[in-house]
Amino acid sequence: MVVEDRQLLSRLKQGDVTALDIIYTKYRPRLLAAAVSLRVDAHLAEDVLHDVFVSLSARMSHIDVKTNLYAYLLAGIVNGIRDRFRKTQRHSRSRPPA
Repeated sequence: MVVEDRQLLSRLKQGDVTALDIIYTKYRPRLLAAAVSLRVDAHLAEDVLHDVFVSLSARMSHIDVKTNLYAYLLAGIVNGIRDRFRKTQRHSRSRPPA
């Protein structure tokens, strides 16, 4: 893991919200590009990115990154997109035909 990311994670675990802002600014463009490459629209990509960072902020002191930080955040994006698709599929199956 990059030294800067280790330092940011250490600060994040101590509750430093500035570290969260730096991580967001650093990785937002790459994470959005990755989400859009999965063929989701820009609005969904932004929503999922927001959800990932809200979750990260809620668990700041308990975060445990085993890989690199980008891979950790990317996994959150991919899982968030999958969850949205599953919810959409369940919702469309539960609707009666028109």
